[in-house]
Amino acid sequence: MKATDDSGVSLQDDTERSNCCSRRVIGITLVLFGVIFIVLGILSGTYFPSMVNRSLIGRAIMCDESDISHDSFLHPYNDCDDCVPYYYSYHPFHVINPMDVLLNPNSTKLKLQEKGPYTYRRYLERFDATLTDDNMVKFKFFDKWVFQPSLSCEECKPTDIITQMDGVYNAAATRKAGERNLVLELVSVVLPKYNIDATVIEAVKENTGMLRNFLRVLNGLNSMHAPSMLKAVATLGPVLQLGGASSEKQLEGFKAFEQVPLDGMHFSGIFTNRTVEAMAMGTPSFTLGISATVDLTKCESGKFQFCEACDFSKPSSACLQSRAQCDKCSKAIKAKMLTVLYLCDKLENLASSQIGKQNANILVELTCRQCNKTGNFCLAPGPGPVVGKSGIDYKEVDVEMFKTTFPFTTRNTGCGNIQDISNYGMYNGVKTNPIWSRNHTNSSMNPTAPEVVLFRENESCDPDEKNDAVVCSPVQGKGTSGYPPAGASVKGFNSKLSFTSVDIYNSESKQKVTLFDTGTSSHVKGIRLQHFRPDTKYFDKTTGNEDTGIGVPVNGVQNLGYPKGILMFFSPPFFMHGDTSLLDAIELYFSDGKSVTKTSMYNTDGDGSMMVKSDVDDKFSSYLNIEPATGRPFDFRKRQMSSYAFARLSDGKSISNLNYPDIKPDIIVPAYWIEARATITSSLADKFKSNKKLAALSLPFLISGLIFGMTLVAVGSFFIVKYQREHSGSNQKTVMSSSV
Repeated sequence: MKATDDSGVSLQDDTERSNCCSRRVIGITLVLFGVIFIVLGILSGTYFPSMVNRSLIGRAIMCDESDISHDSFLHPYNDCDDCVPYYYSYHPFHVINPMDVLLNPNSTKLKLQEKGPYTYRRYLERFDATLTDDNMVKFKFFDKWVFQPSLSCEECKPTDIITQMDGVYNAAATRKAGERNLVLELVSVVLPKYNIDATVIEAVKENTGMLRNFLRVLNGLNSMHAPSMLKAVATLGPVLQLGGASSEKQLEGFKAFEQVPLDGMHFSGIFTNRTVEAMAMGTPSFTLGISATVDLTKCESGKFQFCEACDFSKPSSACLQSRAQCDKCSKAIKAKMLTVLYLCDKLENLASSQIGKQNANILVELTCRQCNKTGNFCLAPGPGPVVGKSGIDYKEVDVEMFKTTFPFTTRNTGCGNIQDISNYGMYNGVKTNPIWSRNHTNSSMNPTAPEVVLFRENESCDPDEKNDAVVCSPVQGKGTSGYPPAGASVKGFNSKLSFTSVDIYNSESKQKVTLFDTGTSSHVKGIRLQHFRPDTKYFDKTTGNEDTGIGVPVNGVQNLGYPKGILMFFSPPFFMHGDTSLLDAIELYFSDGKSVTKTSMYNTDGDGSMMVKSDVDDKFSSYLNIEPATGRPFDFRKRQMSSYAFARLSDGKSISNLNYPDIKPDIIVPAYWIEARATITSSLADKFKSNKKLAALSLPFLISGLIFGMTLVAVGSFFIVKYQREHSGSNQKTVMSSSV
């Protein structure tokens, strides 16, 4: 018998109906939650990866003014959250036997030993940045460098003394087609300013002994060896004070000048003996300064004002005709400004450390302080391997006074086409560079000094002044800041880049270098990176690069003689992968004292072919490691050696044709090699790995969301179906009961 309530309604029926309704509610709830989980799972597999992908691309491109106001753009190598420190290790080659070479050039092989590393940290500052309508960011920049004792070799100090070939002297003599022409020009420029009689000047120019001592004086002034500089000034001073005297008296003075002994390395010009700091950061040069200020008086008298009115981006015919002179005036005015505001003080400080403050003051009063007073003895900055072409250490000067003189650089933002991101359009104000001469037909020979001079007189790449004999190379290639990102997918961060090679613009050689995907991976701080390297045959002469100086005069080097105005060569350190004859002409030693030979660099196969040893290749090769998803280079090494040679004259003799005519030309001598490097910081690596883990949750969320959601829908559907069956049965019972 069924239990009933006071009204006679069956309590069991109420319970059954309640349970039935509960199952219905549970079923519907489970289905709803199941649908929600399915939707969330689908969103996690579609919208979330798309959002992450947009974020990765958005961080790579620069489409908004706010993108170029961040510290990571304006000061990318500082200590901001997204910044990566950039280091530059300098390895100079110290000449062991300079005097032996000077005294016995025909029988002495040059000996050089690697020193360092001397490591500097680079601080880059960009300013005046704007976005252009053609998807470029336009900006100016300069660098500051700070020595890093902890990253240098244990005993390395910036005050260490290094002996090297003097690049400034070499360039000056090459660009004048020999020492004799160089000193003839200087005599013609300097002596008239001191009222030396024209007939005496002509006599001096005809007297080889006098010319030799003039050159020695100049070399002494440029030596940055303060005692030798004082001796040079003491030797030159008496003849410069003869202005106004009779021609006979003047000539007697010059004959006495000829007899003054100026011997030794510091007066040779061939070699220089300086601190590492002076080598790396550049030193003031009287040779460059005097050459630059030849037309200073003419420029200051009004010529320069005319030049300032010329817009050389859209020059008039009058401006084009005066372009060469305007360039000279610009250099002359800048040399004087730098001498007065910076270089003379730098020279005085350098000399004070060697001969004391009082003697240093005497030295500069007799030389560079005259630049502002009379326009004589101006200085110009000599370039340095670390500080670069400018020769200015901007941490020592008020940068504000130079900012208007800095040229613009443009780089693609990636907003129009992500594949174009970071491509340079203009670098330091230049869109196209002259790099070689089509008149150079013998690729097994270096350019001669007269050929270099002729090239520099006609090297314009301006369309309005086109010279078919000049090979011009447009600024092309990317920097080392970022590349097209692979982005993200439902599986998380993508692990493969869309490209297999990347062109990098080398600002030193003014050409692009192509790096190729090696098919291998590198791991840095637990992050997998795609590994790129240049072709080991890059410095070999081929059909495609015969007009770029590569492989001239032998495989393994890139000849920059024409564009640099000096026989300068780029190569991997120690001529790795190059013609082994490069090692035969000199004696070269590693920093540990071991000899650099074919045996130490190469393995020989059974067929006689030579392969670079793997440990040597790893130590001296350049590479670029890119994180695919972000397109950012988390780790890179640029390793490059610079070498010099003395150019030949038309008669086959060296450019040192006045004081050291027997110096062998065309011997390629390493000057230094550098390693530029940047590696992601630990904090940035941790941040990246956290973001990567988060992005990788998309697929598990998708799968678990679908599985869990479908399970809930299935269970909920079961309850709903059961409810429907029970509800149907209950209705039938009710009908039967009512009929009874």
